[in-house]
Amino acid sequence: MEGKPAIAAVALLWLPLACGWRSAQGREVPAPTLLPAGHETMVEVRAADAGREIRLASGQLLSVDLPAASASGYSCWVSDPAGHVLEIEREPARAILSRTWIFRAAESGRDELRFDCHQELSGEPIRRYAFQIQVE
Repeated sequence: MEGKPAIAAVALLWLPLACGWRSAQGREVPAPTLLPAGHETMVEVRAADAGREIRLASGQLLSVDLPAASASGYSCWVSDPAGHVLEIEREPARAILSRTWIFRAAESGRDELRFDCHQELSGEPIRRYAFQIQVE
């Protein structure tokens, strides 16, 4: 019985990561503003950031969080990994509400990072998310 408070504490810390950021009133809070490269160790982007230019310093990490729900068959995958400027550090584990990829800025230059998302058997078109990556 002694381990249950520790498990509850870990669950409370993990919950905002799994469910997104919400205010005390339950409203979704916008993702943090992206800072210029070099001012943080990891830049975090979401589906709403698609189309934006993402500037990274060499060696900096990029976290891309996209919606996915494996129970409903909605999944996302990398269609173009921007291999000229990025290296995949970590592919997502099967998560309930989202999937997060971690990339490392490897080479200076510019490339496009693209993802495709689709719900199997839905008949709906594939949704594409693209991010313009600039590594300095």
